[in-house]
Amino acid sequence: MAGLLYVLHNSAYALSPFPVGALSDRMGRRPLLSAGYLLGAAVSLALGVMLTQGKGGWIALGVVFALGGAMLGIKDTLEDAIVADFADAELRGTAYGMLGTVNGAGDLVSSVVVGALWTLHPLWGFGYAAVMMAVGAIVVMRVK
Repeated sequence: MAGLLYVLHNSAYALSPFPVGALSDRMGRRPLLSAGYLLGAAVSLALGVMLTQGKGGWIALGVVFALGGAMLGIKDTLEDAIVADFADAELRGTAYGMLGTVNGAGDLVSSVVVGALWTLHPLWGFGYAAVMMAVGAIVVMRVK
């Protein structure tokens, strides 16, 4: 079943970038990226509750994994597109490098924090991730 869950996750991840990119050309990237981060917060919280409280079944878990994959497709597509929108052509490579550096450092710090919280209780790790994604959604919409 774990393999099937990741098939769902990866399929949603592979299928989401094209429609999200097309939609972002029409309605703007920031609102969609913010919505993607909020989706990530909801997925993290739902997964944390499901795994720690024994709530939901295989279908619910499949939906959560698929939504998690879609969230990654949204995030990966729109973060890169926003960099292309705001960086001048001659600095675009540097801007992408900075995005990778910030994302990598953030991934390292969040892995350490979530791992430490997970050892106390798994829901604390998932809850922290949900809060940070919600904060990211707010920052994306509010900061110019």
